[in-house]
Amino acid sequence: MHDKRAIVFHAGFVTGSAFVLNYVWENLQCPWFFIHRGGNTGQIAMVFATLGDVAMTWVAQGLVAIVSRRWLWLLAPWHWRQWAVLLGTALALSVFVESWALATSLWAYTAINPRVPGTPISVLPVAQLLLLFPLTFGLSRKLIRWASNPSAMAGTKRTSSGKANKAYRQEPQPTAVGANQESPAQE
Repeated sequence: MHDKRAIVFHAGFVTGSAFVLNYVWENLQCPWFFIHRGGNTGQIAMVFATLGDVAMTWVAQGLVAIVSRRWLWLLAPWHWRQWAVLLGTALALSVFVESWALATSLWAYTAINPRVPGTPISVLPVAQLLLLFPLTFGLSRKLIRWASNPSAMAGTKRTSSGKANKAYRQEPQPTAVGANQESPAQE
């Protein structure tokens, strides 16, 4: 069974990281490259778009967990299978959501929005998920490890037996006065 704290940290950090990263992305791209139905590109629209991105992040989490046979897969070394599922999910979800949104006129693209060659789909949402899925899970991995290790916050390192090694946190050593320094009297 997984450590309950790690599971709670996992849920919080994946959701929080996904929200922050996607919210920033949405706010940077939408005003320039997207036309929303009714012209609404305000903060409420950005929050709803971001919540959709967070939901897609959790779909990716679930699919990679199934392939990994481990819910906290992101804490272990990442292998090609996890990368393939993660990036394949990012590609499939971005193409599906964009195709659906364009077909239902939920949004349209501005003239300067770059397209995936040979498709009506924007490069930006595809790049968003391809970049932010791994970044979200990588950042979450670091945050979970940091938060799960109380000694990391205190500046001590745990030994293999699990005991804190206080010698790990070395204080700066004062420099010795003498040997290679000239004294004022020798001038």
